[in-house]
Parts: sequence; C-alpha cells; structure tokens
Amino acid sequence: MKKIILKAKINFKSELNLKNLSKINFEEKIISKINILYDNKEFELQELFKIQVQKSDKNELIIFGTNRNCDYLGWKWQKGTLRIKSDVGSFLGVQMINGKIIVEGSCEHHVGSGMTGGKIFLKSNAYDFVGSPLPGSKIGMNGGLIVINGKAGNFLGLQMRRGVIFVGEDVGNNCCNNMIAGTVILKKSFGDQLGLGMKRGSIILFRKKLNAQILLILENLGHFF
Repeated sequence: MKKIILKAKINFKSELNLKNLSKINFEEKIISKINILYDNKEFELQELFKIQVQKSDKNELIIFGTNRNCDYLGWKWQKGTLRIKSDVGSFLGVQMINGKIIVEGSCEHHVGSGMTGGKIFLKSNAYDFVGSPLPGSKIGMNGGLIVINGKAGNFLGLQMRRGVIFVGEDVGNNCCNNMIAGTVILKKSFGDQLGLGMKRGSIILFRKKLNAQILLILENLGHFF
C-alpha cells in the first residue's frame, strides 16, 4: 500500500479541475503523467505538483496547497483516504462511492452532491448545496456520511434520498427542502423554510458535543439511512 503526497508548486489563481486525480491507482508506479486542467489548459500532474510516494499501511492521497479555485477533488472517489490540508473549491466528493475524504479547511459549493457512499469530514465550513443534486439533476445525496464541523450554506440536503449529514454550526436557508429520505442533524441555528416540501426522512436538532462515540454512531447511520 502507498501514501502519495502532492504539494502544489504554484498558487492557483484560476480554476483547477482535479477530477482526474480519482484515476490514481495506488498499485501503479506512474502517476506523474495524469492530466489535469488548469485555466482551461491541460497539464501533467508533475508540472503543477511535487509528487512523493511512500510505503504505508493504508492507501492515502495527501494534498497540500489547494485553495478555493481547486474543484472536483474526490470525484467518484471509491477507495482509500483523500486528505486535503487546506481549503478546496466546489464539487468535493461528487458522486462519491466509498472511501474517506478529510478536509482540514473549508469547501465551496456542492459538497457530496450525488454521493452514494463513503465519508466526508470537513474541519471548517461548506457553502451552498451540500448533499444536493448537481445542476440539471433531481437526485441529491443517496448514501454515505457528511460531517461538517463548521457552518453550512443554503439548500443543504435538497432532494436528499439517503445518508446522514451533520452540521456543527449554523445552517442557512432552505435546509432539507423536498427531502425524500435520510437524516440531517443540526447542532445550532438554521435559516428560513427548514424542511419545506419534505416527504420523509429525519431532521434532528442535536445539542450534545460531538465526540468519538457519537461520531461512530453517525458513521454507522451513514451505512443504513
């Protein structure tokens, strides 16, 4: 098994599409040739990131130096752990299948949109459309677990069908609108129109401190709801 460490060589000032990082095969020796899009131009991974590969007891991809221009990290992620040491852009964990994504910063829009499994943990905040459908789709989060320690924006859990979302701080407007099933746990305040058009599912107002035991319960819920 391998630990792959990527360190950005530049400060990304335009959109960086990192969708192809999900093609990394931890059993392959050559990852430097993976193509990624920056400012609508194609680059090899090694041109924009310094790459280190180490032996490990688990498969893990660790990324340093991303910012809010870095989109599509963890797209269709399905194995191993993706650990991001800074902020990221939109579409984190979109259509995620399995595995784990950990962000030690904040995210932009559409965290976990269309995901069917796996676990996403955010140390800070997320903006709008967490666990909601992608643009043009009517299917929101359909399994898995999202834990946000900070705040979340508007339209969290829109048309959510399955899975668990936990938010440790305030949530914006239109949370759980048209929710079909699943569980959303809110620790603090929420905005207007909570649960508007909700058909089934659960909204839990939870005031206890998030500890290891409760986190384990949330992870188990993520498999069944």
